[in-house]
Amino acid sequence: MVKTVPLFSYKHGSSLVHRLDARIKLLLIFAGGYAVFSLPPVPCVLCMAAVCIVSLSAGFTPAEQLVQLKPAAYYACLLYSISLITAVLARIPFPSLLRPQRSDIDLTLRLALAVQFTGLLYRTTSSLELRTALEQTEDAVRKLFRIRDQNSTMSFHFSEALSLLLVFIPQVFDVWQEIYRTWRARNGRGGLRSLPVLFPVFISVCMKRSYLTALALRSRS
Repeated sequence: MVKTVPLFSYKHGSSLVHRLDARIKLLLIFAGGYAVFSLPPVPCVLCMAAVCIVSLSAGFTPAEQLVQLKPAAYYACLLYSISLITAVLARIPFPSLLRPQRSDIDLTLRLALAVQFTGLLYRTTSSLELRTALEQTEDAVRKLFRIRDQNSTMSFHFSEALSLLLVFIPQVFDVWQEIYRTWRARNGRGGLRSLPVLFPVFISVCMKRSYLTALALRSRS
């Protein structure tokens, strides 16, 4: 059985995107992700096509790229469901009530581009590169504004906390996939009925992994 790759997990490679400086990637993730939501629909679609081509050159298959767009697809379904319920309550006649709102389409396209763009940069950067880039960025900011630490552990906490947050994202999706595969292997039903059973287990496993990570960090300090 082929194991499903967790969302936003690191993908090994030697492409130009992989070799790009991690500090530049961090800047592009935050700045580019913000700028995406100001794009009109047509440029947004063109940018999605460009990111798709770059992703192919970085070694990401079309199937992997579609999997990475799952969060945007779920959000689009949520927006459409809310729009449909609103149209029914407003007594909009059929089939007009089935027509999606233009604003929802624009927002979905921008969200899909943001997930696609940030996912490409994030998945081509290892956890060590992320941590090093955060530490170097923090040191540069402190030197620029001549900030001196009275507490020697302050810099460690900031860089360590943010890097752990970024690294923990793919682990969360990995935990969910492991739990879901175990549930399906025991002939458990899929869909929304499985959420009340699986979600408490998911929270418990995530908390345990966080606790073990905290213990590992404490033993290193």
